[in-house]
Amino acid sequence: INNIEFTINDYNDILSAMTTHSFDEVRLFIYKKNHYYKQCLDLYLNEDSEIKDKRESFFPFINMTLIKLKTQKGQDQQVFYDFKTAVMNNLIRIGEINIDELHNLINTWFTHEKKEVINKLSDKPEIQLIYVEILVKKIINNLKENEGTAVDEDPDWVEAILKLHLKLLCFLNKKDKILSWLKECPLYPISDSLELCIRCHVDDATIYLYQKAGYVDKALQLCLQLLVNDNNKILGILRANEFSENSYELS
Repeated sequence: INNIEFTINDYNDILSAMTTHSFDEVRLFIYKKNHYYKQCLDLYLNEDSEIKDKRESFFPFINMTLIKLKTQKGQDQQVFYDFKTAVMNNLIRIGEINIDELHNLINTWFTHEKKEVINKLSDKPEIQLIYVEILVKKIINNLKENEGTAVDEDPDWVEAILKLHLKLLCFLNKKDKILSWLKECPLYPISDSLELCIRCHVDDATIYLYQKAGYVDKALQLCLQLLVNDNNKILGILRANEFSENSYELS
């Protein structure tokens, strides 16, 4: 089929005759030949498709198609924006394939749409968290390289990302990770972070933030309350169990 000249109608007839995934390699070839780029994307993302080396060729296909369409003028510019929109609408499925490649894709083609990207990922918080943490690590590295200053980063954007990060950690029940993130990055907004940690009962992070905000007395009060609670819990366990020399003897 690669060495024979067909019309678009011929190709469409061939596509209509294909009813199983065993023809996916041919189907992909025809889609590319006729510039059906969105159909190519759908075929790559179809879990049942039988494209050879699908994972290896998927991201090069997206990048090369965007490069090709961007350099063309006229009506092809609309094709470029349509395909870019199709990629944007499938970011979650793309991230499930390879989150690092998704990050590279966003950095290359969606640098001015990061807020929209974050919102697109909101339907899958697990994927959204992974991507947000890539951004947080970038902020932290930026701080280290520039001696505590977030160079080339919009302060409002940084704050929004850091606030979202903590919310996702709470929502996905990863509260035990919050304190280490707070210690690693000084840019988390104290007031908002403290309010969230109090509301979600992230006690270790709350104590840390109380101290950072200058509320040493509140930090001590919470420490004492936790000690009392733990002591009462231990006493309750002891009262609920009888410990004696014969505890483990068969009757």
